[in-house]
Order: sequence, then C-alpha cells, then structure tokens
Amino acid sequence: MEIVPGFLIALIAIAVVLFPFRRIRRRPHSRIQQRLQELQARRQAVYEDLGTSQLEHELGNITRINLSERLKLGKYDIAALLKEEAQIGIVLRAIEKNLEEEIEKTRLEIETKTTSCNPEYTQESSTG
Repeated sequence: MEIVPGFLIALIAIAVVLFPFRRIRRRPHSRIQQRLQELQARRQAVYEDLGTSQLEHELGNITRINLSERLKLGKYDIAALLKEEAQIGIVLRAIEKNLEEEIEKTRLEIETKTTSCNPEYTQESSTG
C-alpha cells in the first residue's frame, strides 16, 4: 500500500523535472518553421490547382477566359506566398545567426573558465 503514494510522488517529481524541456521544444523558431511548411504546402496546392485548370481547359470543361483568370489569380497567390516565404526565411536566418553567436559566446566563456580554473588544461591544449 505504501508503494502507490511513493509511485505517485515519483511520477509528479519526474513531471516537474521534464516540464521545462517540453516548453523548450515549442520555441518561436519551430513555429516559424511550421508556418514556412504551411506556406510551401499552400503554394504547392496552388500549383496543382493551376495544373488542374489547364487540364480542364484542354478537356473543354472551362473556357480560355476562365483559364486565363484562374492562371492570373494563381500567379498572384503564388507571388504572395513566395514573398511571405522569403520574409520568413530572413527571420529564420537571423534566428540561426543569433543562436550561433550565442553558442560561440558560451563556448568561449566555458573555455575561459576552464583555463582559469585549471592551468594544466592550458598547457595540455597548447602542446597537444
């Protein structure tokens, strides 16, 4: 009978420890990438719609005027989607650059602390 409360306390402790890691995975970077994938899927759907419209015209189901209107609207949609994809790409590159700079800064800080705490480390790394 004592096992059940102990198990529940252990389960709660594990949940508390793992909760911050769950939040880390949902950073804006991943939401931006998800948005980029959505835009790419929408653009692909527009391309497919344009291809379908072309086939419908060839089969005689739509007139040349309707095809021309669909192609024009499709091109505008594609242009807007590509513009938004480009803007998101700029944001992603900026995030990646900042992340790389932060990693490099942290690496240098760790290296500095390691060499100041352990002078032998400096001699080993310079000779080895």
